[in-house]
Amino acid sequence: MEISALDPTDRFELSNGVHLLVGLTLLLVATAPVTDLIRTNHLSLAYLVLIALALGHDAATHDGISSLVVLQVTLVFAIVGLVTALTGGGLGSRRYELGAVFVCTLLFVLVRDDLPRFGRRGAPYLLAFAALFGIFLLHSSQYAANTGLALFPVFAGILLGLNLFVVPRYVSQDAVYWSMGLIAAGVSFLALPTAFIGDYSIGVFEVRTWTNTLPIGDVPVSRSIYANPNTFGLVVFPGIIASAIAVHRTYTRSRHPGFATIPLLCFPLTVIGLVLSNSRAAMLAAAIGFGLYVTIKRTGPGGIPLIMAGTAISVVLFLVAIFSGILPIDPANRFALWRAGLLALLSEGSPLGAGLVGTSELVEPYLPAGVGTYSVHNSYLSIALRTGFIGGLAYLVLVVGPLLHSIVRPDRAVRTLGMLAIASGFAVHQLFEAYTLYQFGPGSILGALAVGYLIESLSTPLPRDRPR
Repeated sequence: MEISALDPTDRFELSNGVHLLVGLTLLLVATAPVTDLIRTNHLSLAYLVLIALALGHDAATHDGISSLVVLQVTLVFAIVGLVTALTGGGLGSRRYELGAVFVCTLLFVLVRDDLPRFGRRGAPYLLAFAALFGIFLLHSSQYAANTGLALFPVFAGILLGLNLFVVPRYVSQDAVYWSMGLIAAGVSFLALPTAFIGDYSIGVFEVRTWTNTLPIGDVPVSRSIYANPNTFGLVVFPGIIASAIAVHRTYTRSRHPGFATIPLLCFPLTVIGLVLSNSRAAMLAAAIGFGLYVTIKRTGPGGIPLIMAGTAISVVLFLVAIFSGILPIDPANRFALWRAGLLALLSEGSPLGAGLVGTSELVEPYLPAGVGTYSVHNSYLSIALRTGFIGGLAYLVLVVGPLLHSIVRPDRAVRTLGMLAIASGFAVHQLFEAYTLYQFGPGSILGALAVGYLIESLSTPLPRDRPR
């Protein structure tokens, strides 16, 4: 059986139940941080159900069940069994159980009929994921099986592997664009009344304002349903880019271009939501992603290397302008925190890192007086402090590697141009916040998906590469 690789350039696809399930799964991801009804094991199991249904749909639309599909489904059940056992406290052999999770997850992402071809370009990302996953599991082995610190690396690692190497093979990118846009529009819609009536409740959700107001007018900053405005902005900024992409792709490629009205309505709503969040890092990320998509669409794939390089230089100059005071933007102690993070990494760093600890504990001795106790507020430093130089390098390969790859092979990157735009936004956004792709939050899942589609598109053959 030949499992077809996704060709996102030539077709618009948003038609089967698997794509609807993608939207529901991402909705669970977006609402999990604000309700106790959804836990990390629920997210992991929802993902595994999604993958199982995707495998079944793929087998039904091709030439039936093959030995490859049987092996894939067997591994899904093995992972479910291992996760269930660990959640219940384990079977008493901690290292063997974690080793089994590691092996089964890696086997699952490697079981594909085009593995030799994928391996030629995907090997760096597979090795980086394996290194990061292995280090986190090693650190978790010191905790009791059913504790949060013990289970976090297991669930987060499985989800990261599925987002990077499995979901993009079976799910059209259009389903992800629509889901991102609709979810961002939904949380933005909930935030709108806070500008007029302040805090309110709707069902299990508490919609709240923040402690300050917007720079213009006396409108309170909104955090929508989340704990703080930055999380709200983190959900909204990819939704802005995704809504614009969904409008363009639906109008130009769908047999029903009138459906483009739906993401067209989402776009201004998400922009308003971003303004209400007052999340400056999210605004920068949205501007970068939207600008990249529009600019590359106008110039074609040949412009990708120059545009990507120009964007990177612009971000550096932007940071220099803030640091030097040329731009009157309050960095909120970011530079002091980053310096402390670098000092902690250079002074106390190790090949495998400090483990599952808060970065605020690690950087506090290196902070100047009066800054207070905060996390390092940088995803790259956060990973490096916890997983060491090896894990930090692996994380850079996963996040930045596909962006550099797109500069070298723009003919491949253009096939998932929208995901390139979103992944670039996340790469910049992670400079300012401490979440990482190795977590369960909305930003972690959406960012990992964007990177995953890039890896898949850069690894699958162009039409001229396929045998005739």
